[in-house]
Amino acid sequence: MKRILPSFILVLMLVISFSLTHLVYDSGKEIKIDRKTYTAWLAEHPFNNRQNLSESELRSIPKYDRPDLANELNFLMTVDPALGYVPYERIFKAYDIADAYRSLNKIASVGWEERGPDNFGGRIRALMFDPNDGTNKKLWAGGVAGGLWYTNDITVPSPTWNAINDFWDNIAVSCITYDPSNTNIFYAGTGEGWYNADAVRGQGIWKSTNGGTSWTYLSSTSGNEFDYVNDILVHPTTGDVYAAVRSRFSNTGGLYRSTNGGTSWEVVLNPTTSPTASSTYRAADLEIGADNKIYVAMGMHFYEDGIYGSYSGDPGAWMKLSDGSFGFPSSGFYRIELATAPSDANIVYALVESSSTSSILGLYKSTDKGTNWTTIATPSNADPGIPTFTRGQAWYDLICEVDPSNPNIVYAGGVDLFKSTNGGTSWSQISHWYGGFGFPYVHADQHNIAFRPGSSTEIAFANDGGIHYSTNGGVSFSEKNSGLNITQFYSCAMHPSAGSNYFLGGTQDNGSHQFTSAGINSTTEVTGGDGGFSFIDQSDPNYQITSYTRNNWNLSTNGGSSFSTLLSEGSGLFINPADYDDDANILYAARDASSIKRISNVTTSPSASNVSISLGATASHIRASQYSSHTIFIGTQAGLVYKVTNANGSPSSSNITGGSFPIGNVSCIELGSNENHILVTFSNYGVTSVWETTNGGSSWSNKEGNLPDMPVRWALYNPSDYSQVYLATEVGVWVTNDITAGSPVWVPSNTGLANVRVDMLQHRASDDYIAAATHGRGLFTSTSPVPVELSNFSASIIEDKVELNWTTTTETNNSGFEIQKFENNSWSKLDFVEGAGNSSTVQNYNFIDELPGVGKVNYRLKQIDFDGTFTYSNLVEVEVTAPQKFVLEQNYPNPFNPTTTIKFSLPEADHVSVAVYDILGSKVADLINEELSAGKHTVQWSGINSYNQKAASGTYIYIVKYRDQIHSKKMVLLK
Repeated sequence: MKRILPSFILVLMLVISFSLTHLVYDSGKEIKIDRKTYTAWLAEHPFNNRQNLSESELRSIPKYDRPDLANELNFLMTVDPALGYVPYERIFKAYDIADAYRSLNKIASVGWEERGPDNFGGRIRALMFDPNDGTNKKLWAGGVAGGLWYTNDITVPSPTWNAINDFWDNIAVSCITYDPSNTNIFYAGTGEGWYNADAVRGQGIWKSTNGGTSWTYLSSTSGNEFDYVNDILVHPTTGDVYAAVRSRFSNTGGLYRSTNGGTSWEVVLNPTTSPTASSTYRAADLEIGADNKIYVAMGMHFYEDGIYGSYSGDPGAWMKLSDGSFGFPSSGFYRIELATAPSDANIVYALVESSSTSSILGLYKSTDKGTNWTTIATPSNADPGIPTFTRGQAWYDLICEVDPSNPNIVYAGGVDLFKSTNGGTSWSQISHWYGGFGFPYVHADQHNIAFRPGSSTEIAFANDGGIHYSTNGGVSFSEKNSGLNITQFYSCAMHPSAGSNYFLGGTQDNGSHQFTSAGINSTTEVTGGDGGFSFIDQSDPNYQITSYTRNNWNLSTNGGSSFSTLLSEGSGLFINPADYDDDANILYAARDASSIKRISNVTTSPSASNVSISLGATASHIRASQYSSHTIFIGTQAGLVYKVTNANGSPSSSNITGGSFPIGNVSCIELGSNENHILVTFSNYGVTSVWETTNGGSSWSNKEGNLPDMPVRWALYNPSDYSQVYLATEVGVWVTNDITAGSPVWVPSNTGLANVRVDMLQHRASDDYIAAATHGRGLFTSTSPVPVELSNFSASIIEDKVELNWTTTTETNNSGFEIQKFENNSWSKLDFVEGAGNSSTVQNYNFIDELPGVGKVNYRLKQIDFDGTFTYSNLVEVEVTAPQKFVLEQNYPNPFNPTTTIKFSLPEADHVSVAVYDILGSKVADLINEELSAGKHTVQWSGINSYNQKAASGTYIYIVKYRDQIHSKKMVLLK
């Protein structure tokens, strides 16, 4: 019988360990370590020594003490080994570099297709009904890792959701609001600032001045004071913008105000303000009363402070409303969640977290604008043994909202939702996280509540599962997540059949999902809990494997129709790395520093055993070789790599770690053209992330190239061209077309894919399909750019023209090539050249650009298949010099009807006029009269005169004036 610690001891132990980690995050203390020291640090770290819990046990304990077990693992995967903490700020340089490549269209020629799921949501904290929608149906929602979205009609059964911009430098949207005095002005804050270990750090505030059509980053919020924007409020009469923020540092943050729409900010409440000062730099919540009085809750987990109120927001105008003398507790609390009554300026509610238990200390109500407080009833949970409705995680999920027309109707959310109809005297539970105890299902962990304007009964609720909607004041609920694709995947697996739309993928807190349809589609959760690695047998896809946490594995023998337990064991890591040998039908998985788990005979009579291998640290990646039987490769959390032979029996291991390998977490081992051709990646900040060997590990080459300092989580060789490599990174997928180069050039491949963390890439040999498991935007797929093998693409200058030449070695379904040129800061189409369709022989192509312009000119090819699928070539660049003298060419065609083209060349930029005269010398039309650049120019005349009439047939003269030169030629118009 498993021994269970008393709950208060368990909570205390976990709180202590989390607090220590919190200090590591915030301290910035540098540590100097070697591999031995780092290995010991890993072994002793509390994140590597969690008690294993079943799914039901995991669900029952406070979220503060667990969810983020997966993200505790992520901490160990990404920590800078030289610092001992994760320097998240470095990711923003990677965003900037990716944006620069996109702005120049210098991105890899891979198009990605979003696959969903469209029926599962992710964590939402930001909600806002659009004030400019006369129907009051348009709803905005912000995902904490998935960006800003909107639907034009939240009331329909399956709303259509639209992502605003997947390429913001930060898509961790935490709050959104609008300016009541100008409803076209929106503000969106980023960064989930509640100390959950999986929180994505923000980068300030974005602003829209056209009702959300376009957004601009407020550079004034780029400082660390705005690392986490917890709430934003705009005063309805002054237009002042207030931001409740938290910094990753302990001496900045608080409440900030802008009096100029976000151009600049001043701190109005934190320990530095005078004469009124708070006791902390953490601002948690902002509310405004019906009389425009502003309320702010200062303090959050780890930091005690209180409630402040002001009508003006000036630093000296704030008054503390919770000093312990008027019914509010004097101490013993952290986070405070406020709610004001829109119909009664006197009513304020305050949900208060206990600093000792992380549950609710109490629920307090003021009927005089915060001057006096009364303790009212606290909602009680129906789950036996867990009376408090926040289950010890009031620091994480806590929300309260008052009915817009009745101050006595109040909604409160923790893990589940509750409602009071008598001002908090009593409460009724109205939802349950798995639909238990007779309550309707609403996903766990509530973060926001928004009433549809004009209604007291139509309400949107935001939680860890997306958005639920009630039309009857909480009597019933419906999910509104169709297309709101912000699911966080850890893994994916592909059915081996060409063209199949069957995939499996494991997700954070939402189980393992089964895809069966083309395009963005709904999925089925086949196994629950946090979904880890998944596999589909490539020889017999009837056998499929999913996982829960650690070594908890499930097996389907009927093509995914049903799953049963394959193994249930508490060893290994929270999201446990593993690989499946399709030929031998053996699953290999991490276990501990001295062994791995092996499940043999998966398709016949599965049997599990522990395989002793001295690794030094727990395996962080396992790769089964496709080139020889029973050979696997293992990477560890401490940066070691082993080749293991005879893995099905008594294994023999050899250390093939590179002498220059960094100390860190091996995130992937990828095999290339043979077993000696190996790529190894690392997921830590501050280390060289990509290494390659072509001799089995005797020597290794650094292949970091120009890659930004960011976690690299997976690698994939293009099996049709092993010089091309794909990387799954913290900022999407990056590609190099020449890994053999001494310093490879990496470029983002995010066409259709977001600035989002990607955890895994998988390739299907039957049709060159690639799947990308993103951690925040669902699953994406792409066909590898191999249907048309482009062996050469070059540009050369012939006199004042540019000749493009390209060659293909094979073609499949190739409609042709669109020739594109980069000019005026955008790509334009020059022409289209038909392809050979299907060909296995060399095809040569040619195109001449007669008007290239002067200076550096870039070209690319858009290769288009018959079904419309397309890929881009690499860029070619030439430098075109200006002509040596002025040249006026004969118009063409001549004679003409109805249109002719006039061409001329300028050696230098200057003013130019082009006009048409009749044979008697009368001006017929002005064609050009402006400043022109050096180079070739063209103008057309369609025989229309200055009176917009058709000119008569006959002979005309076109005259070009350039500086002190006048040039002319004759042309003939026929009818």
